Amino acid sequence: MAVCNAVERVCGVRPGIKWPNDVILDGRKLCGILTELELEAETAALRHVVVGVGINLTQTAADFGPEVAPVAVSLAQALGRAPRRAEMAAAVLAALDEAAKNHTGVCTLDGSMVDKPMELRARTTLAKAAAAGIKIGGVQE
Repeated sequence: MAVCNAVERVCGVRPGIKWPNDVILDGRKLCGILTELELEAETAALRHVVVGVGINLTQTAADFGPEVAPVAVSLAQALGRAPRRAEMAAAVLAALDEAAKNHTGVCTLDGSMVDKPMELRARTTLAKAAAAGIKIGGVQE
């Protein structure tokens, strides 16, 4: 959500999220996000999280190549102009910092929650949703 917030703040368009780690715009992949975490072995306490964010800013269809171009998009393609890298990076960092300040816990879903209403709360923000297509173990149906 932080990347979506940053893109909206800088570019004025709101991308969506394709579970689990893609940000999409106009039905095509705008960004990929990879995370890795390390836990303390004995207590399982979080040591650190590393987040890799790759936002397509300036690519053209030719840059993506014929196989990827139909499913990928850059902000330059979508907007007719690319935002400045430094401005986008600063917006992503600010959005991540804001998200970290508002985070109050971890939400764990299991198969019993599929198609049932739920509320996710982060301090002052409330989201209402229903889990769909999730199996135990995180494999999409």
